[in-house]
Amino acid sequence: MKSTESALPTWGSFIVAVIVAVLTVVWRMHDKGTTLFSDGWRNSLSIFFPAIVIAAALLVAAILNYKSHSAPASSSLSADVPGPDMNASVEEPQPESKLKIHSADYATWKGTGEKFDVTEFMRRIICGNSLVHGPIENDSFTIDGKNYVPRDPLFGLPKRLQVTYSYDGEKERTVKRTEHGRLTLPEDSGVDWLGSELNKAKEEISKAKSRNYPRQVFTVQKIWPEGPSTSPTVVLKNKVRLILTNHIDRDVCVWTPLWESTDVHAEGSPPGSTVQLAKRDWEFDEWGEEKICVTVPVGRSFQTYVALRPAIGRSIYERIRTGDWIGTALFPVKIDGKLYEIPIEIGKKPNQS
Repeated sequence: MKSTESALPTWGSFIVAVIVAVLTVVWRMHDKGTTLFSDGWRNSLSIFFPAIVIAAALLVAAILNYKSHSAPASSSLSADVPGPDMNASVEEPQPESKLKIHSADYATWKGTGEKFDVTEFMRRIICGNSLVHGPIENDSFTIDGKNYVPRDPLFGLPKRLQVTYSYDGEKERTVKRTEHGRLTLPEDSGVDWLGSELNKAKEEISKAKSRNYPRQVFTVQKIWPEGPSTSPTVVLKNKVRLILTNHIDRDVCVWTPLWESTDVHAEGSPPGSTVQLAKRDWEFDEWGEEKICVTVPVGRSFQTYVALRPAIGRSIYERIRTGDWIGTALFPVKIDGKLYEIPIEIGKKPNQS
């Protein structure tokens, strides 16, 4: 399709040719003596005929030139220059994340070897107000072709990821996660968060009229010691593990246990712990995800542990093996919407028969 500008000269030439043809006819009629004008007009026409032709041509050219620089120009621009797309969606700016990464590095637990700064990487994997990274490996710190940990910090030694962060304007926290583990922020501060939740439950229990449920709630299936661990990546070295079964005829919401003892003290306040619900009968040793709180259906079992400090004198293992009392695990539970505290003795107290 031809443009408007290319068509304008053609029309101009045609109009000029028509004007010249008309004037030529008039001139020939004048030469032949045909009476179209008076003698005065014929004399004037013979003198000014060339000027009239030139003036007519210039007038037509001026008109066409004016049109070609007004309406056709805007038409050409509209064809060549794209205008704004009224249907295009305008991307709204994303709100600033509440999670702030202040520093992060990847190195060995002992601090020997190289230390790699992974602060930028951790900031770039923030999604909304949270962050999940794992499994933590030497080759898991690559994004957009950039490897923030190009080599092993020190071959043969266990590594850890250390992150200092803050959430929603709160004070900074530093967390460490071992190699092959997983980091979740901001709810992965561990003991602090667990302590806050359990302290809330304990406060509610203390306000209750009766702290103890009037019936037996749990059946003890198994109690055994674990540790002491010699692995540098294991923070909680000594544990007592328990498997309990819901004994009553209704569901029970169970939190990780507290600990009371005058002899063997807990590791942490509250002690480190998680709860796992059995997928089927507990003897199959198949357990669900580790949680802080689970709802245990009627007849279902769960396992948990209490992290303890090393005992003075006889070891925890020896005391449990011989049935000697080392302390009481106190389980915050909710039954029919009310909070209770269920004690489970680890061994027999000296005054028990």
